[in-house]
Amino acid sequence: MRVAPEKSPRQARSGRWVSTNGLFWPGARLLLVSDDECLVLGLIASNDVLGEKPVQLGSQRGVKRQEIRVRDIMIPSERLDVLHYADFVHAGVAHTFAEIGAALTR
Repeated sequence: MRVAPEKSPRQARSGRWVSTNGLFWPGARLLLVSDDECLVLGLIASNDVLGEKPVQLGSQRGVKRQEIRVRDIMIPSERLDVLHYADFVHAGVAHTFAEIGAALTR
């Protein structure tokens, strides 16, 4: 999936440092992670950045928190179930719940 930079939702580049101020905007809890060509690589949540994940990763790798990048703690797109908007926009409520139920049982 590709995100148009001028119309994109909140996103973070995969190579950005986790310790960078301004990674999350006020009210943002979840960001798309993209590469330099705006391909979506995954998701990162604010509690991933502010919680234990960076501390644990730093301890495992023997690096400082400032050396951890977004791509190191993001949830990769391969681990996400995605519904394509074109398939979803005209779906009824029953179909939507069926898709969510199927995703939860995988």
